[in-house]
Amino acid sequence: MISDQIKHLALLLLVCFFSFFVHNDFIPADLMESRNLATAQEMVALENYLAPTMNGELRLEKPPLPTWIAACVNHIKPHSLSAQRYAAGVAATLMVVFLYLVVRQLSKNSTVSFVCALILATCYNVIMMGRTATWDIYCHSFMLGAIFFFH
Repeated sequence: MISDQIKHLALLLLVCFFSFFVHNDFIPADLMESRNLATAQEMVALENYLAPTMNGELRLEKPPLPTWIAACVNHIKPHSLSAQRYAAGVAATLMVVFLYLVVRQLSKNSTVSFVCALILATCYNVIMMGRTATWDIYCHSFMLGAIFFFH
C-alpha cells in the first residue's frame, strides 16, 4: 500500500505541474524578466561569469546565483523564454516540496503539511513567480530549503 506521504507528494507535483509549467509561455514578458534575461545573455556572450553586467555596467542589485542559473539555461537553449520559465517552475516546485518537508518535520502530521504546501502551490503570487523568469522565486525557494536543512 502506498504511504500517505508518497500520495501527498505525487498530488503536490501534479498541482505544481499545472500551476507552473502548463502554458507558461502565455504570459508576455515583462520589464523585470527582460532585464534579468538580458543580464544572463550578456554574461554568456561576454563569457564573464564572475560579475553580472547589463550594457557593460555592473548589475549587483540582485544576487548572482539566479543569473548563473539563467546563463546555464541560456547555454542549453539560447534565447528561449519558455526554458527560462521552466527553470523558475522547477524552483517553485522545490519551494512547495521544501514547505511540505518543513511543516511535516515541525508538526509530525503529513496531512497538515500537505494542506500547507497545497495552499502555497495555489497562491497567486507564487504561481506568477513560478511562471515568469524573475529572480524572486529562486531566492524564496533557496531560503525555504535553507530553513529546512538548518532545522
